[in-house]
Amino acid sequence: TAFESDFAGARALPRNRATWRTRWTLGDWQVATDTSAVGAQALEDLGLGDFNRLGTFTTHDLQVSWQFVPGASIAVGATNLT
Repeated sequence: TAFESDFAGARALPRNRATWRTRWTLGDWQVATDTSAVGAQALEDLGLGDFNRLGTFTTHDLQVSWQFVPGASIAVGATNLT
């Protein structure tokens, strides 16, 4: 028999979430960091006979930018530095 299931709309809903943003500026240079923490969460039962759990996790993002003329800047960054 064929297995049919619709996963549309299936998602995890964490109870706790926090974000800490910090920005430093020195002249034309700026450094920004984002730290995000997401609490443990149970994934929706997808009808596969199991119930999944995702533990707490934290991510760190970093960005450095330089403003070379007023109103225009260039930036480079990294996402999810764990």
